[in-house]
Amino acid sequence: MVGGLADWFAVTALFRYPLGIPIPHTAIIPRKKDQIGESLASFVQQNFLTQTVVGERLAAAEIPRRAGEWLMTAGARDPGLPARPSRCCRAASSMLRDDEIRHGHSWLC
Repeated sequence: MVGGLADWFAVTALFRYPLGIPIPHTAIIPRKKDQIGESLASFVQQNFLTQTVVGERLAAAEIPRRAGEWLMTAGARDPGLPARPSRCCRAASSMLRDDEIRHGHSWLC
């Protein structure tokens, strides 16, 4: 019984004041939610979204090989399909300016 009450108090104290009593060091999550969110975002960015980690994941996904295999398989069913990605790439490349690519603007990185 004592353990159950202790557990209830501990969990309740994280989110609100137990029994509505403003005991110090309770209701921590609502009071510090912005700080907790910023800390969590920073942690994820520094540990999971680094250029090295994302690059390794993209390389391991073998996207060009898998896309090529899919196009060959789907292209057998729809002969016009393999030409569509090249048209999309051509249209996308026409929207990019050479000077933006050469200077490595942040939106490209």
